[in-house]
Amino acid sequence: MLEEIYCVLCQETKTSTYYGYNTLDCGHQHCVQCLRRYYNLYTQNPICNPLRCCSPTNRIPLPYLRRKLHPFSSYQAAEYRSKLAEHDARVKIYCSYRECSAFIPESLRQSRLNESKVQTAKCRKCNRITCLVCHEPSHPNLPCLDKAAAQKYHGEVDQEKFDRLATKKGWKPCPNCKSWTEKTEGCNQMTCPCGAHWCYRCGHTRSGGLFENHQCQM
Repeated sequence: MLEEIYCVLCQETKTSTYYGYNTLDCGHQHCVQCLRRYYNLYTQNPICNPLRCCSPTNRIPLPYLRRKLHPFSSYQAAEYRSKLAEHDARVKIYCSYRECSAFIPESLRQSRLNESKVQTAKCRKCNRITCLVCHEPSHPNLPCLDKAAAQKYHGEVDQEKFDRLATKKGWKPCPNCKSWTEKTEGCNQMTCPCGAHWCYRCGHTRSGGLFENHQCQM
């Protein structure tokens, strides 16, 4: 069944296939082409905000996406839920192994703390364990500040090689989550997936917004 809708994204009237859920609670509609581009932007960009319609609190619900973007697989639904969980997490923690760096869901961290008082969490992507306190690889029976001993414990023989490569390439770690970042173009203001805003040159951080008056102390 076909119907005409007015898309609030492209602001054009288009013919759309009707799947029973073409209007949001706010009364707005979206054409399939715009909604698919919007969805792809959100799921492929780690710092993009959740899909919203006309206000910051009016998120586009999953049932709307499943019917408008038909066919919408279970994998896509799980991907969308995972992105929402990462965006909404009060504290964002990622796998401590640089070649993985996958987000560790807040629910997984909380359940581990509640069940066993062990402050570690296993990454669902690579199955390796990260310490929830210092965000480094798990180091049983070693204090968080003893990083050298922890690295020795894990036999991280390639750490020195990686450090030399990072220095050569000019890579910098995010001051907040320690994820490694490479600047290929543009200004020195970085926006990390964890939400931190920082200067690539000097490492200065701020809670949000632009660095209007920032001057590197270097």
